[in-house]
Amino acid sequence: MPDSRRRRIRTAVIFATGIGDPGRALTESLPRPLIHVGGKAIVDHLVDRLAAHGVERVIVALHHHRAAMAAHLAGLASPPAIEQHLAAEALDPGSVLVDVLPRLGGEPFLIASADALWLDGLLPTLDRLAAAWDPAQMDCLLLLQATVTARGYDGPGDYFVDPAGRGRRRVGHEIAGHLYAGVAVVAPRALRNPPAGAFGLIPIFDRAESDARLWALAHDGLWFRIGDAQGVVEAEIELGYRPKPAAEAEKLRT
Repeated sequence: MPDSRRRRIRTAVIFATGIGDPGRALTESLPRPLIHVGGKAIVDHLVDRLAAHGVERVIVALHHHRAAMAAHLAGLASPPAIEQHLAAEALDPGSVLVDVLPRLGGEPFLIASADALWLDGLLPTLDRLAAAWDPAQMDCLLLLQATVTARGYDGPGDYFVDPAGRGRRRVGHEIAGHLYAGVAVVAPRALRNPPAGAFGLIPIFDRAESDARLWALAHDGLWFRIGDAQGVVEAEIELGYRPKPAAEAEKLRT
């Protein structure tokens, strides 16, 4: 892959459309992107990372609790400049990308889900993605998280990664070592000839995989999927926003 460490991706699309987790009061009454961790909404953590990377323009797709989301976004400081887009369905991020594609220009863009909290590792994660992006080989570059280090996740994983860095989605009853972390770089050409009707991201990623143009980068920082109050407490303890419980702190001392 080329050495592109100075490259910056200037446009991003955030998906803030989800309906939360049934039965979890926090996400039934409050959209997951507005859950506060460390005194800041999850979506604000994400916007801050986009701004630090150099993203200048963000389109945010809204559906569930859109009035609350719109009001919150209107209060955020710029940059980046934030535009809102009303999604027809909660689970149609692929369709959202097709709808907003004319507004994205001809360069690769970032996509990000606003329902997960991730922190950088040794280097800024978005800088690592930009450095790894190679338009000659890639239509999609996914950020993946190892399932064993993902907080709030207990599923079978989503993707395998070969030694060269190409991704393959698991099929059937396979158990994959990585999950899609909700962040990716996408080339406009990945959206050519889209499926009819509402669709998600999987058809886009699958076509890139079938064309041998789906690549992946392992995240080296923390990643949390937070859906209830206990998840907030656990994340804030691990991130240092709250003191460790007395019993756990005593174990560390002994």
